Amino acid sequence: MSKKQWSGKAPETGEVIAESRGFRLYRVRESGEWQNLKLIAKTMQAKANYELAWNGDRLAMGKDAVLLNTHHPDVFDWVVDQMAMACQ
Repeated sequence: MSKKQWSGKAPETGEVIAESRGFRLYRVRESGEWQNLKLIAKTMQAKANYELAWNGDRLAMGKDAVLLNTHHPDVFDWVVDQMAMACQ
């Protein structure tokens, strides 16, 4: 039996911050010093939606950030780079 796979679902509100061949990064809202982000996979993946938070310097290492860094470290680094550029 194969694993189920999905493509990501765009948030109802938010703005696109960055896009690559396989992923799209949205800023959903700001809450104090933190920005809530959503990263979606544009291709079929075992996990296609990641809820992330950025404080201007780093990503909060919540469950989704840890999973992203574990399974897609290159995408994790890409998100950090994109957010660093967006905050300059």
